[in-house]
Amino acid sequence: MRNRGKYYVLWFGPFKNKSIEQIMLTPGGYRYLLDLLKILRKEDVLRRPHMAQYIEEVLRRGETLPVLAKCSCGNAAATHFATIIDDQGYYSFGPIFCVACKGDIPLDKPYPPRIRFSSLLLVPEDKRTQREALAIFKYSYFLNERKKVTKRTALKLFFSELFGKNKVNGNKLNKISPTGKGNRLKPAAFAVQLALFQ
Repeated sequence: MRNRGKYYVLWFGPFKNKSIEQIMLTPGGYRYLLDLLKILRKEDVLRRPHMAQYIEEVLRRGETLPVLAKCSCGNAAATHFATIIDDQGYYSFGPIFCVACKGDIPLDKPYPPRIRFSSLLLVPEDKRTQREALAIFKYSYFLNERKKVTKRTALKLFFSELFGKNKVNGNKLNKISPTGKGNRLKPAAFAVQLALFQ
């Protein structure tokens, strides 16, 4: 992983030249990062500790991202998504809904998956199904299921506090800059160090 200015980018593997945050929003990316983290921590020897800490931080933040999409009832943010399995075993995805409406959705399972990245482990690994599941996530976080996720967009989703007074996910944020030069983006590593060591 290399720090290319503002982003940490992998220099190897199937996701070469993608930032860690971009990989989270790519089919198969969540599982890949989990496997990579296992390799880094193999045999109780921490290899590349900064890389492991950064991946852990991104995975942790992927569980608590604020959802912008509203439930069809209009009262609350969506928290769950419906999975539908047909007779041939093909997955498709139904509506997104809030906790209050969960009982109104006819589902085979009593607990539909929550809108968080660890739910991708419940979805089959084939690219089509992963791509459809990630379309739900993109809609939930960006209100656009076809959004092209750049390094900057992905970083802004996971580390919104780095972007000064910009409006991120509907919230006006305070200006944060280690250099004191206004609305400049801090290196992501600085934010991870702050989060890990406070």
